[in-house]
Amino acid sequence: MARISARITLIPADELPPMLSSVPEAAWEGGPELQRGEGKLFLVRGEQAFCCEDTPEGRDLLRALTGTPEAADPRSARDALRLLLRGCEAEKAAQLARRFRLHLPESCCAIALHDPDASGASLYETVHALAPMEPGDLLVDYSPGLAVLIKQETDLADAEEFALALLNTLEGEAALKPEAGIGEIHRGTVEWPAALREALAAIRTGREFHLRGPVQVFRKQMLERLLSAIPPEERRAFRSSVFPNGIRKTLTPEMLETVEVFFASDLNLSDTARQMFIHRNTLTYRLDKIRRETGLDLRRFGDAVIFRVLMALPEGGPEAQAER
Repeated sequence: MARISARITLIPADELPPMLSSVPEAAWEGGPELQRGEGKLFLVRGEQAFCCEDTPEGRDLLRALTGTPEAADPRSARDALRLLLRGCEAEKAAQLARRFRLHLPESCCAIALHDPDASGASLYETVHALAPMEPGDLLVDYSPGLAVLIKQETDLADAEEFALALLNTLEGEAALKPEAGIGEIHRGTVEWPAALREALAAIRTGREFHLRGPVQVFRKQMLERLLSAIPPEERRAFRSSVFPNGIRKTLTPEMLETVEVFFASDLNLSDTARQMFIHRNTLTYRLDKIRRETGLDLRRFGDAVIFRVLMALPEGGPEAQAER
């Protein structure tokens, strides 16, 4: 197991900070129900709570207190794969590979498939039956509603194409529509936990920012991950400076579609007009209208960047969610 440097303290449960939030990744990874607040993690047990810094090491330490699976000696290949995803040293990984005859890929990424409405076993079994597995691919029944495919891969574009095909197969053949996230390419089993964290983070970021597409790729979310560090109040203030009445009330569906195609075409007027089947003059008229409404000329790179950031910013609250 990976070394843990976090420190833990014990406090009365009635001294917990107010407004704690749950840690979703702890539930996904089959760990204890953790709470987060003021830069710390809390594990409540009766009238007392264990507390440590809000870091991956701290989470692992709190999980270890509950005697969760990674502390036990694996008794099957499935248990061994779960342990590798939670983190263990290279020597231990080699021992497990020999013991359970596992072919561990040198270069791989994690594809997380999360379906809260499906049990872990049913999701795993369905994916196992339908996924076009290749030599070196490993499927892990990780926790209820979460199956993880360790895909032997060196190209993220190929991994995304594979995930899209798999989701189409799952929906068509088994009526399953799991969320899918893909982490970075990693080498060696010691990096598997990082690969899984990235894949799960991609799913969470896709939810938070309402990103389109059935597959969320961690590397493609650089802007969204940067913006997630901005406090919600500042997001709303920044966004309302341009859209005081909200985006949907400021821009018509036609204008929003024009913006999306224009950005997807790398601000190329001719390509945008061709894809939208409109005359170039019509496109210019729409962009002028957007400039009058927002003060931003999307034909200018600086204004286009500002507009893209504003559109990406998530907002809290049901009204904002409905607006998007």
